[in-house]
Formats: sequence, structure tokens, C-alpha cells
Amino acid sequence: MEHPDQRRRLRHDLRGAFHNLRLCVEVLVRETDPDEALPWLEQIEEAADACDRHAENLMALPDLPGPA
Repeated sequence: MEHPDQRRRLRHDLRGAFHNLRLCVEVLVRETDPDEALPWLEQIEEAADACDRHAENLMALPDLPGPA
């Protein structure tokens, strides 16, 4: 049986990774120097990987029992 807060933590982590992804993209679209854009592209890749990882972990949890 999963820990009661595991689902909440995974949702929180997924939401945080998605917000990080959005912020990095927002900065990247304003960046005009290609040399300065590279670190933002790396951050975007890391944030996207984190989103994928957290989403997979969340989907791997068993469904909660519904109303009878």
C-alpha cells in the first residue's frame, strides 16, 4: 500500500517541474545571445525530464478506490 502522502508529493513535484519548465521557456524566448541561451536549453531539458519522471511515477501508483 502506498504512503498516503506519496500521491500528493508526486503531484507537487510534477507541478513544480512543470512550472520550472515554463519559467525557463519564458526566459529563453527573451534571450537574444545564443551563448546565453545554452544554459536555458539545458535547464529546459532537465525540467522536461523531471516532468516525465514524476508523471510516470504518478501513473504507476495504483488507482484510489472510488465510491461504492
